[in-house]
Amino acid sequence: NMSSSKFVHTVAAAGALAQSAVGPVPSGGKPAPQETAVDLIVGTGPIAAAELSPDETLVATAGESVARVFETATGKPVAAFAGHKQYIARLRFAPDGNSVVSAGWDGVAVQWNPRSGQEIRRFNAGEPIESLDIASDGSQLLTGGKTARLWDLRSGAMLKTFEVGDPTSPVGGADGIAFMPDGKSFAVGSSNYRGAVQIWSLDGKLLRSAADGGYILRAICVSADGKLILAGGSGFASDGKDAFDFQSAPTAILIDAQTGALLGKLAGYKGEVNAVALSPDGKLALPGSGNLE
Repeated sequence: NMSSSKFVHTVAAAGALAQSAVGPVPSGGKPAPQETAVDLIVGTGPIAAAELSPDETLVATAGESVARVFETATGKPVAAFAGHKQYIARLRFAPDGNSVVSAGWDGVAVQWNPRSGQEIRRFNAGEPIESLDIASDGSQLLTGGKTARLWDLRSGAMLKTFEVGDPTSPVGGADGIAFMPDGKSFAVGSSNYRGAVQIWSLDGKLLRSAADGGYILRAICVSADGKLILAGGSGFASDGKDAFDFQSAPTAILIDAQTGALLGKLAGYKGEVNAVALSPDGKLALPGSGNLE
């Protein structure tokens, strides 16, 4: 949800959200200094996820079992949602900005009003949820955990379950999930032995896999034109059966979404890469690491 005229960077750690908004970048490549502003939003605990509203007037954050909404211009608290019983892993604004969906380890995704904090509806997955995404037209919701699930966002009905996981794996199957721009398929960053990146059609067909077997992925995003997939996590150092080192070879990988080819790796991190983003033009990649050094 970033406009092409400015780059918005959010960093969430240790209970504080630092937001910097940089104004239009001139042809020389340097932003105008007078258009740079920094606000500090202080919460009550670690922040696991942060999301800007489509019009960039609000930012929603999640940490522990409570989600909060703030004004981006002032940092003023707007609303809080405390309807989860456990850790909230992800949240997203709906495309119209009138609702937020949050989900986490209590196995429930909840749609709620960002202005009032009032609950709208629930989606009960029955298993911990690690990832979610909302279709660009606001009609459907994807959640990811041991399996991936497709929901009707407007009615709450579950439409389909996708067995993206591996029953022999001790770790999850869909820790990162994102709709493809065509609205007919989605990408999964998986943390199992079956394959690191998978693309599925919404009718349940596995279209392609990429970077099979070499990574444990926690986050995924797709470029606006649908040509690139950026995923982050780590390599796994094990015999491929039961012993995992989640801090082994932290990395982000870039995939050709059309062919499944591995285009490159971004390495050198000291903690697992658990957040990724691509700029609107697909020319910049921003992986976020859990390194606390």
